[in-house]
Amino acid sequence: MKDDVVEDKKAGGKPPPGEPAPPPNTSNRLHAKELRTFIDAIERAQSEKDDLADHIRSIYASMSSRGFDVKYVRWLIKMRKKSPSERQEEETMCDLYLGAMGMRTGDLPLFAYVNNAGVDKNAMDSVVEALKQLAPNEGSIQVTVQGRTVTIFRTASGDIGTIEGALGDDEPPPEAMEPAEGAVPKRRKKKGKELDPAVAGMSEDEAEEAGRQAFRQDRPIIANPFPHNDPRRPKWDMGWRLESGAEDDDED
Repeated sequence: MKDDVVEDKKAGGKPPPGEPAPPPNTSNRLHAKELRTFIDAIERAQSEKDDLADHIRSIYASMSSRGFDVKYVRWLIKMRKKSPSERQEEETMCDLYLGAMGMRTGDLPLFAYVNNAGVDKNAMDSVVEALKQLAPNEGSIQVTVQGRTVTIFRTASGDIGTIEGALGDDEPPPEAMEPAEGAVPKRRKKKGKELDPAVAGMSEDEAEEAGRQAFRQDRPIIANPFPHNDPRRPKWDMGWRLESGAEDDDED
């Protein structure tokens, strides 16, 4: 008789009198409300992702219309994500493979540009671009080739610019030109992430030292913890660049 009861249960029959009914089988049922919640969240995130991608494309388009080569801008953004050691390794390996294929030139790129600057206008422009990082804070340098003079200057805030011609002895460098109104597309502002308590109370000098320490720890420059509208952000960047040797420390 006991075996008959088991058979009835397996066959889905009713339980014998006096035994409780088994719980309903929910293994194949979906919780519709919870599922809709997850689907809605995914679709909202996807929509925000698409909006952000459109905004980035519009920024690139604006840069291209103002004369920037977007191909190298994308490369620069990619390089900023790398740590100093990763960049050095990549440059070393590229040089090694170029040499193995007989494609490495004897001159450094800047020297090659200088050699061609007298006959090639584009080469002269390349020299100017390469020398921009050498411009001192609140100072200027001048490049003259075959009668053409270009002045490269850097403002106190670190902005770099160029003008055709030479500056007079007593003439201060001009302020760097800001992008025209509306040149950079604006995006609806969102509430930013809260600062890490470890850096929230830092002064500007402490932010610069933190940037130096970040370089020594082999962290990329985009690891800057301060938001873009925080005055400590450029200080952190400056400390990182000074420690890397990309800029001279002329505080004295």
